[in-house]
Amino acid sequence: SLTGPGGTVTILGASQDLSQSNVLLTVSTLADQDSYMVTVNNLTDQTSAANLIAANSQASFIASAYVPVAIGNPPSGGQLVVSNGLTITSGGNAIGGTSDQFQFSYKLVSGNFDLEVRLAGLSLSDTWAKAGLMAREALTPGGRFAAALGTPAINGCFFEWRDPANSANQSAGGFPDNYPNTWLRLNRVGNVFSGFASYDGQTWTLLASQTITMSNQLYLGFAVDSDQTNQAVTAQFLQITNTPANAVTGTVANPYEPPAACSRTAP
Repeated sequence: SLTGPGGTVTILGASQDLSQSNVLLTVSTLADQDSYMVTVNNLTDQTSAANLIAANSQASFIASAYVPVAIGNPPSGGQLVVSNGLTITSGGNAIGGTSDQFQFSYKLVSGNFDLEVRLAGLSLSDTWAKAGLMAREALTPGGRFAAALGTPAINGCFFEWRDPANSANQSAGGFPDNYPNTWLRLNRVGNVFSGFASYDGQTWTLLASQTITMSNQLYLGFAVDSDQTNQAVTAQFLQITNTPANAVTGTVANPYEPPAACSRTAP
């Protein structure tokens, strides 16, 4: 049985997956970010002993509208749904060049969108590890995309895109990271894609815009790469929400010089 905030959830079917060690439940629609409890009785394993699961075995989980997928077959990665967001891990080479390798969590959207998120943290494997919002035309490594991305350190936030498919990626713009308050935003108006960054999720700085003639339906969600094939990183995406219509775009006055490669030889 499956229960949630609205009571009992209808289970439409149950089947084993190809591994024969997992049972897949088909259920009625769940609500994004709501908590649910699954209770299992009278289930045996496939040994000759037919060992029976303990009565009323339970596990809780938080539902998510975002589907995890590995683009370009990175060696590791996955998605953990947490209260108010997602934690995504990824190994893999990079989002970049002519072929991407990274972990992606997406939902299908059609037409215009305007999505924002607080990137609360990104662990350091390489200064060019990346995490952020991405709209992608295909789940193939060379697919066209537009993305607002952050890095763990001095490279900050920027806008990145690929057009046409299988061509080299390009990037533009810059904004300092400010963990745990690095905010990213990505929107689409027609064929114009724009990336933004913010310190507080209220006043946004435009990173860059690019006109890309992509299909009406896209894969929209959260992308993470390590930039070190065999070393995984973890990114925390919290406060995922549609950007309000009255969002302010302006220039943020930074009270300090952003971290960068430098030489301090003068007084």
